Amino acid sequence: AAVLRWRLLSAAVIISVLVTLVTADHQQWLVPIRGFWLLPVLLLIAVMATEEVLELLRHGGHTIDRVSTHIGVLAIVLAAALPMVGDALGTRFPENSSFGRFGWPAVAASLGLIVAFTRQMQLFVKPATAMVSLSLSVMVMIYIGGMLGFLASLRLLDNEPLGIVALVSLLFITKLADTGAYTVGKNLGKHKLTPVLSPGNTVEGASGGFVFAIVGGLVYFRAIAPLVRGGD
Repeated sequence: AAVLRWRLLSAAVIISVLVTLVTADHQQWLVPIRGFWLLPVLLLIAVMATEEVLELLRHGGHTIDRVSTHIGVLAIVLAAALPMVGDALGTRFPENSSFGRFGWPAVAASLGLIVAFTRQMQLFVKPATAMVSLSLSVMVMIYIGGMLGFLASLRLLDNEPLGIVALVSLLFITKLADTGAYTVGKNLGKHKLTPVLSPGNTVEGASGGFVFAIVGGLVYFRAIAPLVRGGD
């Protein structure tokens, strides 16, 4: 019960902070640039998530170059946030680009690969470990940078209300599904979903999260989304 109360309390705090930041970003408090308030949070999450995955890999016996991996992840996220430059300059950016808006993160990922490859040449000991380390470094770049870069692209959609509505829906429904999965699993869970990978997960908990996500999505798009986009 204490764990459940703490989880619900933490969820309320996180949601409150996110609502404040999203509101500041949507209404462009102080600075008329989309993403100004949310990008620093996204970059912080990128650093923390990268460190967590690298630590897991280290416990698995793999040595991954932290510097090049962080550079790759942050480059992908920042490339996805390039339209903010257009907001700052009062124009659409990037414009008339052969890469298009969503091609720049791919360019950043390529540059990250070059950095990681160069670092592996500098740190080379033996072929087997070098290739494994390089592959895992690139995997982390794509896994973390790609997902968080998608959030940046989602926020910076050309249709301003649509971008913020889509971003908030992702945060709201995901957190609600997580809370629902934990609550149902803790109280009704009996059948293990992944006994070895994650013994605490149950079929009942996963089903609860799925139901909470559906209900939360319906509530969000019918009642909350119109408020987020200003009633238009």
